[in-house]
Amino acid sequence: MEYIEMSIEDAIKYSKGNKSRTVLVSIQDLEREEEVVEFVKATKKECENIIRSAETVTRAYDDFINQLRVFTVKQVDIHSITPKGKLNTILLRE
Repeated sequence: MEYIEMSIEDAIKYSKGNKSRTVLVSIQDLEREEEVVEFVKATKKECENIIRSAETVTRAYDDFINQLRVFTVKQVDIHSITPKGKLNTILLRE
């Protein structure tokens, strides 16, 4: 899987599209080791609000999945995540 760090502006542009379409979003508290997270439906506007409140945004993708990973705490190395704050995962449709 490829990971690239994005600016908030680039992430918002990347996630734009049909504003009435919903996507799946999960919210994980990184400080809770055994927390199980579920994906729930969110609108594009809700996703934009999540992205605007981010400290670090990355895009993770491969042949099967395309997602934005939105962290509430600044991540120094996107390949070695600091378990602080929350991670919002936004699954994107192409």
